[in-house]
Amino acid sequence: MPGGAGLKDIPIGKYKATARWMPVGHAPMPLQMKWEDHDGDFADSVVFEFEDTDGISSVYRTELEVKLP
Repeated sequence: MPGGAGLKDIPIGKYKATARWMPVGHAPMPLQMKWEDHDGDFADSVVFEFEDTDGISSVYRTELEVKLP
C-alpha cells in the first residue's frame, strides 16, 4: 500500500488462508478466521479475494480477523 506495508504483483483472484499461532516453547495452535466485514462465521480456513480500495489507484487490499478457537 502506498506509504504502508504491502506486497506487489500479487495476482488478483480467490485465495484460501489458514493461520497458526506459534508461541515459543509451545506446540503450534490453529486459529480460526473470517473475512472481515463479510458474512460468515469463524472457521479453520477462509476463502477471500482482494478488493479494490478506490477504483483509481489499482491498490487492492483485504482484512482477515483471527482468534483462538
